Amino acid sequence: MRKASLSVVLGAMLVLSAAVGIVGTKAAHAGAPPNVETISVFRSSFMPSMMNDASGVVVTLVNEDSISHHIVLYRKYTRMPFEVTLSPGEWYRSPEPLTCTGTCSTAAYTYRDANLSTADVRGYCTTFCARLWVYNTGA
Repeated sequence: MRKASLSVVLGAMLVLSAAVGIVGTKAAHAGAPPNVETISVFRSSFMPSMMNDASGVVVTLVNEDSISHHIVLYRKYTRMPFEVTLSPGEWYRSPEPLTCTGTCSTAAYTYRDANLSTADVRGYCTTFCARLWVYNTGA
């Protein structure tokens, strides 16, 4: 009798701990961004320099260089209020995901070094930049 009740208690504890683990895993993933892409910044290039991703991507910039880089962001032809200076070895994750919503099917986002490159009125760099084409996922 005692062995039977002990196995029932142990079985119940196992089921409960499995349920808590599943709920904890779902809760941990619920707040995570759907996709995080990393862009490395070098002396005169970004790596990768171009990529495609679904709407909602979050970007992490990593300064792999021995000098600081002042990074700004354009969406299509408009400069965004994104501006960060990264010292050598520093990284920064964009607090807002890059999106393509409404009637757009793709939106071009361009990162560039404000001190080491220039951009014309269309948002194209004359030296180096990183471009992301963000597209609607249908969601």
